[in-house]
Amino acid sequence: MILVYIPAQEFLMGSDDSDPEAESDENPQHIVHLNDYWIDQTEVTNRMYEQCVGQGACTPPMHSPRYNAPAYIDHPIVGVTWFQAQEYCAWAGRRLPTEAEWEKAARGVIGQLYPCGTRPKRTC
Repeated sequence: MILVYIPAQEFLMGSDDSDPEAESDENPQHIVHLNDYWIDQTEVTNRMYEQCVGQGACTPPMHSPRYNAPAYIDHPIVGVTWFQAQEYCAWAGRRLPTEAEWEKAARGVIGQLYPCGTRPKRTC
């Protein structure tokens, strides 16, 4: 896994009133300061998670019909619980990011809807 360095700084966390898809617990948008940290650049794939299962450090996902499907081996793992994600992180020598860390890495420091602004990544 490639790690990406996220420098210490303030960022806008949450959603403003103009986001029609925002849930009520995402408001109000507010400033949060985070120390620097590292985060994995990509999601954990079925192949990567399968290695953890094979070594007995993780349990298979219960609700992921694509987990054992060869066509989805390099797709992100889905259907794991928070506890299973924690097990994987411990096995891989990582940790789960906090909600604030995840949001800063995903949305940038000015509270963009997507990493590239207002459009999903696939259209950047």
